[in-house]
Amino acid sequence: MSSNLKVNNILSSTGDTVAISGIVSATSNVTVSGRLGIGITNPDGFLEIYNSSTAGNTVLKIHNDKNNDAANITLEGKRTSDNDTGQVLFRNNNYGVAGIFANAGGSGNHDGGYLKFFTSQVGSGDALSERLRITSDGKLGINYGSPVTIIHAIGNSTVGTSVTMTLQSHDTANATAGIDLLARRNDNVNETCKIQAASGGQNSVDLQFHTNGGERLRILSNGHVAIGNDIANDTGMFKVEAADGQSDDQYVAQFKNLETTASRNYGLLVQAGSNGTDHGLRVRNGANNATHFEVRGDGIVTKPNSAMYSARGQGTWNTFNSGSGWYNLGTSSYSGSNYYINHGWTTSGGGCGVRGVLANGNSVWENAAARFTAPVAGFYFFEINLYVRAFGGGKTFHVQPWIDSSNTNYYTSNIGNIRNSSDANTGNTQEYPNSVMRTIVLYLTVGQQFRWSVYSEGSTNFATHFDYAHQSGYLIG
Repeated sequence: MSSNLKVNNILSSTGDTVAISGIVSATSNVTVSGRLGIGITNPDGFLEIYNSSTAGNTVLKIHNDKNNDAANITLEGKRTSDNDTGQVLFRNNNYGVAGIFANAGGSGNHDGGYLKFFTSQVGSGDALSERLRITSDGKLGINYGSPVTIIHAIGNSTVGTSVTMTLQSHDTANATAGIDLLARRNDNVNETCKIQAASGGQNSVDLQFHTNGGERLRILSNGHVAIGNDIANDTGMFKVEAADGQSDDQYVAQFKNLETTASRNYGLLVQAGSNGTDHGLRVRNGANNATHFEVRGDGIVTKPNSAMYSARGQGTWNTFNSGSGWYNLGTSSYSGSNYYINHGWTTSGGGCGVRGVLANGNSVWENAAARFTAPVAGFYFFEINLYVRAFGGGKTFHVQPWIDSSNTNYYTSNIGNIRNSSDANTGNTQEYPNSVMRTIVLYLTVGQQFRWSVYSEGSTNFATHFDYAHQSGYLIG
């Protein structure tokens, strides 16, 4: 040992071994050639600190008390091949229980280092097995020494072939557990996506999915799934709700099957409950929650708000008395007609009614004007029944479908000329009184108006009984 060493008490020496008790202080360099034991006379290594009796932990402390400097422990090896260059071993009662090895590459690649973490399983006889590795490029392998992603975990016979990760919140009410995923957008701004288990103040925990600062999807504790808006409100097993602006010019949901093999291309299966009257499929209006389309479990289809009307006339006999020309069947002449004969149409009573509204909220059917306005483009069915009396022979009477201000000119022979049975030209043909019936299917665009109009010849030849008049129409599709 060097001369710059202050020793309180030097004990007896044996050979090259010097035993010292008490406090040792050095004011300069101290060189020890051999092994140094503190608390032990036969150290296992170059330095061994041994505590056999003093209570408390045995502490090795390196303290740098200079400003802006750090304390440092350096383990340096000199490997010429890929092998461990530094080791920290943890032992208990002469059994190896854990270790941290630093490996470095050889053959000129001395700075390519990686860390390996070892543990000893119970019953292994202090054999250490690698459990975790941090590679030289920063990848983390768990039970795997060659990770290909930033974190790569593999199950094994020790932990189980399945791989599970557990994140547990603190034992505090409403504490959450989650994973934050941060990624860079094209404009190099960081954006966070999050998966979180949270109670939301309830006595249950839901799984929440967040993007761009907001929750987008939630799996409730009862298994229900909600996507989009109002996802905290549990209203169904699977709910998709788009808030205003969330689905502009887009479908709220799409179901596509692009299978090209025959007999394998199925779209959407909707199955109702065991009762035939259970609702299999229901389409409702977002404004007033009214049902617009419904398929029951027994296959019955209803369209409670589809455009349709059934109207009946009110009154007794009235004559087409304004002269020859086209007569509207409502309260006024308009859109190309000459006259009108008001049948007092109503959609109340007698099995009559009306469904459907236009974009402005008005009804598709007008009793007073006796006309129908198409709410959507499509094919429509219309029919009319009139009870007509003829007073003079050889006179013309027609019932025609009109669209807007135009006569469609679809004449039919079943109406044609209505003649008096007493007229010499027709003999004793039974045509008094006459039930005039007419049906037609037409394609209408949005906002086009349909009406039935009557051509009556003369001013005294034909009369109609309002109470016996009926007409109806509906959207086919």
